Amino acid sequence: MKLSGLEPATTYHYRVAAINGDGLSIGADRTLRTLEHLRATADSFYGAIAALETRASGEVRTTVLAPDAAAAEVPFTFVITTKSGKRVPGQGVATALLRKRAEGWKIVHWHESDEHVETLMGQVFGARH
Repeated sequence: MKLSGLEPATTYHYRVAAINGDGLSIGADRTLRTLEHLRATADSFYGAIAALETRASGEVRTTVLAPDAAAAEVPFTFVITTKSGKRVPGQGVATALLRKRAEGWKIVHWHESDEHVETLMGQVFGARH
């Protein structure tokens, strides 16, 4: 389900309902809070970057999940050079899910994470955003 038209920095209440041959089931009241100015923050962050260098910093760890599926993980380091010339180092982990296709192994999902993203963004911006 895709939601649209949500306001930034707003708390929404919702319930999930399902109906099947056994009847109707309604879940508990839940909440979600939308982020404030996410797009503006991302645009400002990426707009402040002049260059990005990355390098693998360890072994690629691979786990075979099935004959046609695998997961791979590799630690990496990076250096962001801001438009003002400041160099900000960091480290993270890249994770990929792969599926074997007729033409070979293909990445079907890719994710990179940095444990200290708030600190990193503060260093790129020069202060908390």
